[in-house]
Amino acid sequence: MNTHDGSVEVLLSPNEVCLMLGISKSTLWRLETGGEFPRSIRISSRRVGYRSSAVGRWLNGRERAA
Repeated sequence: MNTHDGSVEVLLSPNEVCLMLGISKSTLWRLETGGEFPRSIRISSRRVGYRSSAVGRWLNGRERAA
C-alpha cells in the first residue's frame, strides 16, 4: 500500500498490534467495533491488517489524552 509521499505503508497483523499495545485480541476487537480504534483492512478472505501509521496516530492521541 503506497502513501501520498510514495513510501510503502506497513500493515500490522492483529497479533502484532496486540503485542505492541499489551492488549488482548478481544480488547482490540472491542475497541475497533466501538469506534475507538482504527478500522482494519481486509487483506484476503481470512486476513486483516492495521495501518501502522493509523495505529501510531491512535497511540499518540492516547498519550495526549492521558
